[in-house]
Amino acid sequence: MKRPRLIVHHRRSAWSEIHDGSGGEPTKPPAAHMRFTLRGLLLLTALAGVLMALVADHVNKSEQQRAAVTKLRQIGAKVKYSEPPSWPLVGFIQRNFGIDFVANATFVSFIYRPVASRELNLLTDLRQLQGLDLFRAQIDDNGLAQLASLNKLAFLDLRHTQITDAGLRHLRQLRQLDTLHLASCQINGPGLINLQPLSGLVTLDLAFTSIQDQHLAPISQLKTLVDLNLNNTALTGDALQHLQPLHELRRLNLYGVKIPPQKLRAFAQKHPECNINSAINLNTLRPPS
Repeated sequence: MKRPRLIVHHRRSAWSEIHDGSGGEPTKPPAAHMRFTLRGLLLLTALAGVLMALVADHVNKSEQQRAAVTKLRQIGAKVKYSEPPSWPLVGFIQRNFGIDFVANATFVSFIYRPVASRELNLLTDLRQLQGLDLFRAQIDDNGLAQLASLNKLAFLDLRHTQITDAGLRHLRQLRQLDTLHLASCQINGPGLINLQPLSGLVTLDLAFTSIQDQHLAPISQLKTLVDLNLNNTALTGDALQHLQPLHELRRLNLYGVKIPPQKLRAFAQKHPECNINSAINLNTLRPPS
C-alpha cells in the first residue's frame, strides 16, 4: 500500500514577492521610505539651525545691551527697562543671566550733564529705546546726529540744549515720535520744516524759541497734534491761520504771545474742544463782529 505523499504549499511572504519581483502589483521599495525619512531629518536639522541662530542673535543683542547700559550708568545716565514677560522660566533666566536677556532698555535720562558724541553712540545698542530725556544736557547738533538711527523713539526731551534749526534735520527719520520738547533751544523757525514727516506727533513744545508766524506752516500738517506749547514766542495773530487745520488740538499754550483778543476768540469758536491758555480771558470778550 502506497503511503500518501504529503504536499506542502509554501506561502510566499510579501517581502519575498517584492524582493524577487514575482508579486502582483508593484509597491514602493524601502528606499522611498528611507528618502522620506531623510527629508524629514534634513527639515528638522534646518529648523534646529534656524532656532539656534535666533537664540545666538538674541544672546548677542542682549550682551550688547548689557554692555551699553553698564557704560551709560557709569557716566551718570539713568536707565529704565520694560516689564519682563510673564512666561515660564523668565524669572530663572533673569536671576542667572541678568535682566538684559528678558527685558529691553526703553528709557534713558541724561539730564543736567554734558554728553559727548561717543556717549550718545552707546544708545545705538539699545534697539528698543522708546524714550530719551536730555533736559539741560549739553548737547548740540552734532550730538543730535547720533540719534537719527533710534527709529523706535517715541519721547524726546531736548529742552534747554544747544540744538539749532540745522540740527532738526536729524529728527526727520524718527517717525515714531509722539512727544517732542524743544523749549528754550536755539531755534529761529526755518528748521521746523523737518518736523513735517513726523505725522504721529501728539505733543510739541516750542516755548521760549524765536519762531515767527510763517514758520508754523509745516506744523499745520501735523494733524494728530493734541498739545502745542507756544509760550513766550514772537508769534502774532497771523500765526493762528496755520493752526486752523489742527482739529485734534486739545491744549494750546499762548502765554506771553501778543495775539489780538478778537482773533483768539475767533479761533476758540472754531476749536471749541481746545483749551487755550493765555493771559487773555476769553470769557470776557465780545463775539467778533
